Amino acid sequence: MRELIRRDRDLVRLREWLLAGAASQPGEPVTAGYFEALRAKVSGPASLGKKV
Repeated sequence: MRELIRRDRDLVRLREWLLAGAASQPGEPVTAGYFEALRAKVSGPASLGKKV
């Protein structure tokens, strides 16, 4: 029974997140440069030992 309640809560939370995302303003476009910068950020020497 607890598992069913937990799943229902998770589905409600997911639905809320999806609706909030759909109602939000568009962000900046995701380009190849965006992913290159992201890779550099997470693989750089400053990121060693840090949780992201």
